[in-house]
Amino acid sequence: MPISKINTSSITDNSVTAGKIVAGAVDADIAAGSIDTAQMADDAVTADKLANAINTTIAAKAPIASPSFTAKATISIASANGDILDFRSNGSDVGTIGTLGGATYFGSEDSGIMFNGVNQNPTSGGSTRVDNTNDLGAASYRYKNIYLGGGAFIGGTATANKLDDYEEGTWSMVIKGSTGSTGSWAQAGVQASYTKIGRVVHFTGTGYVSNKGSYSGGLQVQGLPFASGNTNGNTAVSASSIPVAAFGNAVYIPQVQANSSACQIRKGTYLDATAQWSELVVNIRLNISGFYTTA
Repeated sequence: MPISKINTSSITDNSVTAGKIVAGAVDADIAAGSIDTAQMADDAVTADKLANAINTTIAAKAPIASPSFTAKATISIASANGDILDFRSNGSDVGTIGTLGGATYFGSEDSGIMFNGVNQNPTSGGSTRVDNTNDLGAASYRYKNIYLGGGAFIGGTATANKLDDYEEGTWSMVIKGSTGSTGSWAQAGVQASYTKIGRVVHFTGTGYVSNKGSYSGGLQVQGLPFASGNTNGNTAVSASSIPVAAFGNAVYIPQVQANSSACQIRKGTYLDATAQWSELVVNIRLNISGFYTTA
């Protein structure tokens, strides 16, 4: 006949030992409710009485295996704001995941990040956001590339601090007259490059005309990489060589024209005249460099 209840008050301390119980005498598959805990006196079953039967240090004998989930796990807190998960190592806090007003934050004890709508805000590690405090990368731990569709505010948050463009490349330098037609015109030895930082274009170029063709009018250098702003003389252009017979004996200065991608060669003491295509000497290099501002 199976035992339905055990009255522990009738059992003296240490009267039941593992040595007195024959192996298999107690069925491990005990039906639910067959042992009525209501009949057990408080503290009747103690750890001393179950010595070696139940190991209270579960982690030592039965480490938890890596969990495997077939669906997402949900962790919730009762309040709208606060830490959801705390991470510890050797008894010390090392990180936190939480929420503040619907924004999710995570971080270490010193710094972190908060996903606040479409913005990512730096934090002091928890829910406190900070300004101009955290660094992105370090001298020996750098990020490689940054891809931006907009601009970067450097040194401040005003419009004047925004760098919205940086570009390097080559441009198609063309030495020609302002009027006339191509004819048998030809040029050679052209090398031209530029660097654009914000609205300022720094450029260099060199080349020479081997056949003047049917051009006429003013002497120009065309093909600058960007159109200039609406200001004449908003440039600083120098020339180490301009292929005109009078160069060296008179003043010749290149000048980027307003709202244009062309540079005309000005001459005269007050730069009040334009060098003419007819003055050009073939097979002599024209070397220019300088900068101008775009619109």
